[in-house]
Amino acid sequence: MSDRDERSAGPNPHQEAYASQHGRIYQAHGDQHFHGSEKQSRTGRWLLLAVTAVVVIVALTITLVSIDRGSSSRQNPSLPSLTATSGALANDASQLDVTTVWPQGRGCDGATSVAMPAGGPDITSFLPALNSGGGDVRSTIVNAGGASWTEGHLTLGLTGRTASPVQILNLRPRIDPISLPNPAWVYQPEGGCGDSAARVFRWDLDRDTFTDSGIQGGEYTPKPAPPSESLGPAFTVTATDSSFVVIDTISCHRNYQWHLDITYGYHGREFTRTLGPFRSMGGSSTAIADYTDDGTSGRRNFVASGAVSRSADRWPCTQT
Repeated sequence: MSDRDERSAGPNPHQEAYASQHGRIYQAHGDQHFHGSEKQSRTGRWLLLAVTAVVVIVALTITLVSIDRGSSSRQNPSLPSLTATSGALANDASQLDVTTVWPQGRGCDGATSVAMPAGGPDITSFLPALNSGGGDVRSTIVNAGGASWTEGHLTLGLTGRTASPVQILNLRPRIDPISLPNPAWVYQPEGGCGDSAARVFRWDLDRDTFTDSGIQGGEYTPKPAPPSESLGPAFTVTATDSSFVVIDTISCHRNYQWHLDITYGYHGREFTRTLGPFRSMGGSSTAIADYTDDGTSGRRNFVASGAVSRSADRWPCTQT
């Protein structure tokens, strides 16, 4: 019979004797064991309650923080950076409309030349634009990274959005602190039919001088008449009273990239509209490929006409 079978069959006389001799000891040990277990049980229960309380508090805190963050995210779905908002803070595009034409002048301007910095597209890539009939190829060239060559004309159309006057307080061109490479080629169209009267400002980039030249040119067509007021509170535009201003640039010795700041007032507040970048070139340390076009009524082509070295040798640089 196994030990388990013996215990199950009945009392063992050896165990009974041992129990009778050591019963008090067993009982004492049992009492001690019982009281110790009770103390440990109470301690365990207090410890469990404490841990549970801490867990509940932490969980509640995390929940409240998550709710607060979720609320903030809903109120501000995107927090724009200073770089992204600085232009919007400085500009109030809702009150002043500005149109630009660059670098050719208004009307029939067949004389303004353009240049492409080294590393830009080859002139042959502009053959489709030359033959499209949908616009001036010079605009396409400058939009692809090109520049005016020697002279340029930035025509500004200024119009208010409402009947309330917008005051044109100041025009301030500024040169960017970057270095442009030499021109790779120059396109000099031929022809033209004169210019019309305009309110003109002249900016000599080499000397960084900006002057108000007043109204210049012949009859003012198309209307409206050029504004004669000086920049400031008296120079105003509205939704029905627009003004055109031309900034003539001259660059004879170096190459530039620049911006124009228009400061205007509306209902007692000042705002700034920034235009650009624009590029004006006039210097090169090497000879530059010079192109014109054949001017035919059919398919037109760019025609190499030699090389130019610097714009300082041509008018109006020879007059300064």
